[in-house]
Parts: sequence; C-alpha cells; structure tokens
Amino acid sequence: MVPSPRRIEIVELRAIRAALTAGSVVIAVGGGGIPVLQRDGLLRDVDAVVDKDRASALLARSLRAEVLLFSTGVSRVAVHFGKPEQRELDRLS
Repeated sequence: MVPSPRRIEIVELRAIRAALTAGSVVIAVGGGGIPVLQRDGLLRDVDAVVDKDRASALLARSLRAEVLLFSTGVSRVAVHFGKPEQRELDRLS
C-alpha cells in the first residue's frame, strides 16, 4: 500500500482552464495520476496515489466551478462504504 497525499495544487490548472475557455470538454484529475513534488525547479514523482475525489474538489474550487458532479457505479452514496456500519444517504446538501 502507498499513501494518498493531500493535494495542494493542480499542476496543469492553466492548461485545463485554457481548454475550458476554448469550449473543450476536459477530463482531468482521474484516478491513476502520478503525484509530484517540485524540487530544485523540477517536478519529481512521489511514491503515492492520487485521491481522485479530493483532487476533483480542489480542481473545482480552483476553477470556481458552480457544480461538482461525481458519476459512480453505485446505487447511492454511502458513508463508511464497504464497512459493517455503512449507511446509504438519500439526500445531501
């Protein structure tokens, strides 16, 4: 197992914003991305995984998005997913 570091910046934010401004549909910050750190002016990979939900929230906040929508393959959002205390949620604010 490897850690999922807290994301503080979307490195490609300018390119994503430019593509959106040009009218493109952008798919970004999905799972499987490679976390990086900036050292000595260079981006270096980190032995970790990207938390796609956290990274998506950061991207939406950075772009000042009006809506952040997660499409999933489950019937309902749940807290404590996959655990004995799992509880499905019918409404969210």
